[in-house]
Amino acid sequence: MLFRSDPSAGHLLRAFCAFDEEVPVEAEILTAMREKLPSAAVPVAVVFLQELPKTPNGKIDRRKLADLQLS
Repeated sequence: MLFRSDPSAGHLLRAFCAFDEEVPVEAEILTAMREKLPSAAVPVAVVFLQELPKTPNGKIDRRKLADLQLS
């Protein structure tokens, strides 16, 4: 999950999810998160990607994810 502060929209928390086969249903994921997480930790949206961007070291590239949430 990434957090971004936007003057026009306030604070935005987005979750990024990679999938292999079927695209999961966003509403189901958000409902499960609402049941398990405090309300401040529930993202406003889930972004589905076939693959999470990686750095040359094989770690998740958070900068590229941040660029994705801007668009």
